[in-house]
Amino acid sequence: MDYILKLNIPQLSLFPKNYKDYLINLLESLTTELQNPEFRKNVPIELFTQLTLILECFYMDFDISTWILRVFRNAVANSSRNQKIFFQSTGLDVVIDKFVESQVIPGSIQALALQVIGNSIVQNSENSKILMSNTSQLTSIVNLLQHKEDKVADYAAMVGMNLTHCQPHLMLQYILSLHIEYLVDQVNLEFVVLWLESLIGISGFVRKVYNQFDSDYKVKFLHVLSGNFDNSKKFPQDYYFVEFMKLEQREKIASHLLRN
Repeated sequence: MDYILKLNIPQLSLFPKNYKDYLINLLESLTTELQNPEFRKNVPIELFTQLTLILECFYMDFDISTWILRVFRNAVANSSRNQKIFFQSTGLDVVIDKFVESQVIPGSIQALALQVIGNSIVQNSENSKILMSNTSQLTSIVNLLQHKEDKVADYAAMVGMNLTHCQPHLMLQYILSLHIEYLVDQVNLEFVVLWLESLIGISGFVRKVYNQFDSDYKVKFLHVLSGNFDNSKKFPQDYYFVEFMKLEQREKIASHLLRN
């Protein structure tokens, strides 16, 4: 760790390959050590700052950037202290700018970047509020639900799910400003289903979103709700609304099931 902190970043690209290999070996060891909760408690703030600078300079070196993202992913897991440091060190901004919003980053690395973001907001209302206040960054994450690689789309949904758990009403306002048909289209993915379950648990979500859909998506949405509606029984107005709509659309739902 001391070696990483003392690195002269502008000269890193001039180092022989064996220095790069040594750095990667250190990052790999650090990733393993960060699986230990006790070790995570003592990560110096300077390490986040230094790794963020290295990542910003060498994000297109996928060997280095992959391991730095893995370090971040493990460092912020179940650690409100490190989650806060990660946000304060501009780590979030760099990860989103260089990996989420980029069109040239491989899907496997984008998925890893989304894991970092998702871990940095778990059970952290303050970080979640900060991320949700930046509509541009949030939308760049949500747009990855349409990614051609399922792994990327699924981890984008994981971020949405974690945000919903911390800031349900902010998420309801945001999600209603979108056309979320692609969320309904991706119900074969694990975190998409879990995110929908979280959204369904927000009183008023079902009725408001249903009324935004065209006829075909209303039917598909009702079909999705038929298998994922336990949470909403806490909200009778939504539950009985869906039951009524299912009766009204029963012939179309039957036709949809036959086609699929």
